[in-house]
Amino acid sequence: MFEESLYTLYHIHYNVDSDKASYHNRAVKRGEHMPGEKEININLLNMLDLLERLEMANNDGGYEKLKEQIAFEKKCIERKLYQKPPVTNQP
Repeated sequence: MFEESLYTLYHIHYNVDSDKASYHNRAVKRGEHMPGEKEININLLNMLDLLERLEMANNDGGYEKLKEQIAFEKKCIERKLYQKPPVTNQP
């Protein structure tokens, strides 16, 4: 049940079922780049790592351990998002 919820959340949030041409057209209109295979693979591996850590927390300690792990993962993501100086230079 938990894994199905995460799977559904991932598909809704990242719209992985949309076709690549449609994504590319939307990205070009917004001035974004189309991610390459390497970037996509890195992102997917990171998400897989996150899901595996959450599954382990669920197996180790149930709901309370899972909540703690989710809070920790959120802090890790926020550190990456709000780091100074930023990873990319923006004009």
